[in-house]
Amino acid sequence: MVPAPISEQSGPHTHQIAEVVGLSDALAAAGAGVEAYVDPDTGDDATGTPYKTVAAALASGPKVLWLRCSSTPICHAGLSISNIEIRAWKEPGDAGIRPKLWALTNHQSGDFSASSAGAGIYFLSLAVDPNAVWELDANGGLLRFGEAWSAENDPRKPFARASVDLADVRAEAGRWFFGNGPEGQGLYLRPANDVFPALGFELPSANTGVEATGLVSLFGLEICGGRDTVLQASYCLGLDQDCYIGHSGSADALDLMVQARWHSLRSQFSDAGDDAINTNGNGAAYSALHCLYTLNVGDGVAPHGVGNDVRLTSCTMCENGKYGFVSIGTGYFYLQGCTMVRNFVSGMRFQLGDHTEQTTVEMLNCEANKAKIRANDPTTVSVKATNFRGGMELQANATVFGFWSSGNQRGFRVYGGTVELRDFKITDSGFAGVEQAGGDLTLIGGAVLRGANGFVKSGGTTTIHPNSVNIPDAGIGAPQGRHLGLDATPLAALVSLPQI
Repeated sequence: MVPAPISEQSGPHTHQIAEVVGLSDALAAAGAGVEAYVDPDTGDDATGTPYKTVAAALASGPKVLWLRCSSTPICHAGLSISNIEIRAWKEPGDAGIRPKLWALTNHQSGDFSASSAGAGIYFLSLAVDPNAVWELDANGGLLRFGEAWSAENDPRKPFARASVDLADVRAEAGRWFFGNGPEGQGLYLRPANDVFPALGFELPSANTGVEATGLVSLFGLEICGGRDTVLQASYCLGLDQDCYIGHSGSADALDLMVQARWHSLRSQFSDAGDDAINTNGNGAAYSALHCLYTLNVGDGVAPHGVGNDVRLTSCTMCENGKYGFVSIGTGYFYLQGCTMVRNFVSGMRFQLGDHTEQTTVEMLNCEANKAKIRANDPTTVSVKATNFRGGMELQANATVFGFWSSGNQRGFRVYGGTVELRDFKITDSGFAGVEQAGGDLTLIGGAVLRGANGFVKSGGTTTIHPNSVNIPDAGIGAPQGRHLGLDATPLAALVSLPQI
């Protein structure tokens, strides 16, 4: 049984991101109505009622493609899609939460040969480095296989990697290496516990899993695989909704290239070999609502290049190998209700260096263990943060209203720019509640409590509004320099603005 055609379905659009609300209608105007169906278990490419493979279904030229939910992956060797809507098709009793659209190839023990490189090592002849290997768990889920990045990582979970040589593979089970060995060039692999898994291993079957152009919308899919990238879009207006996108070899889960505008709603991006989301400027724009970016080897969301437009609402970026959100690119960045915690390096970082293009950062009701926003020329960056929880480090022009920090080494740190901090509470800082190394800093309405130092200054100018800021005398430091630039001079001597 196949779903009713789009023309016979009713109900409101579920898209909530404004630019894509009319995407289905746009596809209809472009000729939607030609539908195709894929069932990896019972399909037949000869009849197409339904098809068995996605390649055969796409060759029929549909505008709407339905993929059957099944424990059997719908595997392919790389897809190019344009002006199409792809949806999950689920019947009562179907296995699997989402249809599995995988750019992966399964290899069983019979595909390998025993290698003379060492006991328990298997060899598979390959012309191209796969960049990643995945083992299948008992439920058919993908577990990145290889040497752990650190002793804290399970080698069959995210953050596993290839070993540097055959000696590493020979030394310990659960590792793999691509290169030349006794049997020639290929994959040398030693299974965990020296037992070849019953469900085998999955290797990428294409450099990029899916390439998208034109109008594209994806609903309820599991999209995985690619030596480099899982999903790459250029000259594209796209949407993913309720999708899982991940398991890339060396690069990103979603890569937005020139003139790509993409929107994500309630989707998860995980186990990318680098970043979950990468925008590359040149007109690239990305917005997301209620999305999760987690367990990626690199960063959660990572804009690059010049002229990005990134807007995230109620998103979580956690447990990534580097940062939750990091930008080395310029543009406009808006985050509302976002959480960036428990990432290996830090929550958020803007490292803009010598970029001269204007960058605007707006944050509302966000949390990060630390947010670093720095540019060599602070006037090129404008920051507005309201109700921020965590540590913050600035070399930018900024207004911060509503700031809470507890337990950070430095609660609020200023290197340069014109910065105003209002309505703040900073407690239990390891070194300083507020530290100023440069720039012009104004403090209005707040308190610094229970830290090693309340305020540490080594440069810049400071204005503290009288009777509105509480930094106990013990936190001001002593003439011997515990305060690095402030001696025991009363706070009133620092005030240059009238009392409020």
